[in-house]
Amino acid sequence: MAQRIDVQKYIPLIVKKAVWAWKRLPFQSRNWISVDDLIQDGILHAKYHVAPRFNSRKANFLTFLNVSLENHFKLFLNEQYTQKRSGCPVYPIATCKYQIADSPDQMEREVQAVEMLQKILGEASWVLKLYLERWLFTKASYHMRGPKFYEAKAELLFLSSRVGLRRDDFAFLLQTDNWRRRLTLARYNPVR
Repeated sequence: MAQRIDVQKYIPLIVKKAVWAWKRLPFQSRNWISVDDLIQDGILHAKYHVAPRFNSRKANFLTFLNVSLENHFKLFLNEQYTQKRSGCPVYPIATCKYQIADSPDQMEREVQAVEMLQKILGEASWVLKLYLERWLFTKASYHMRGPKFYEAKAELLFLSSRVGLRRDDFAFLLQTDNWRRRLTLARYNPVR
């Protein structure tokens, strides 16, 4: 015979666990998730998931509810932090479109260099695209060695001579940050 449990008696425990979980949320999630939402979620969890599964021969209801709420809110927090880490979509480098700058002194050189770079990206293999992204869009320094690196380097030299991108143009792209800031995403399809 199933035992009928009044969840209203255990609301202080649910409130305590909900506040505990809310304090551990990422700051950007705290703006749109209120403590009241977590309390309501905890009450529904206790009423529809914990109470029907409770077996009085195995544990006290307070202990069972405490452990269940803790696990429920830990899973919720884990989802929020996972969403934070993987919430930003990854865009392929080939989907970038260049917008013209306001500074007239280096504008022509930037535009020409970026147009040549886009031509190279249109013909590049995936290996070269990967290395170009590392060279041009990350601040970290990489020690590049190995057969794939040398293959990408040879392909870049071949494509550069074909489209007219000189070594000093590429060095210019590496040194200046203005053109990187003006890259905007054209109609994109995020890579998942």
